[in-house]
Amino acid sequence: MKKNFLVAGVLLALAACASLDKPRDYIVFFQTDQADLTPEANQVIADVAKQTHDLSPSKVVVSGRADGSTAHDATLADQRAQMVMKALSDKGVPAAKISKLADAPPADRTGVAAHQVVITLLP
Repeated sequence: MKKNFLVAGVLLALAACASLDKPRDYIVFFQTDQADLTPEANQVIADVAKQTHDLSPSKVVVSGRADGSTAHDATLADQRAQMVMKALSDKGVPAAKISKLADAPPADRTGVAAHQVVITLLP
């Protein structure tokens, strides 16, 4: 009986260690002028889906980005975000937890470095 309480206590302590105390960002990169997920992007999304299951964030925010300010770039950023949202949902992340945010890359990120979607897990 004491052993059961000890095991339960250890499991509760481990669960407390696996909580989300601050936002966590993950970056999914894309090829130039593309919204298709690469194998590397799929791996990041699989990792995020696992973290979402393990940490139970309050929200998963998906921010699509492109490296220009034209209408085409805005559309491409949105397509990238939509692809990531669908992939997260396909991997079991509840659609109700996922939201999309319009975003622009930081000023120092241009070219391929700006072809990304940032996924943020919120506590």
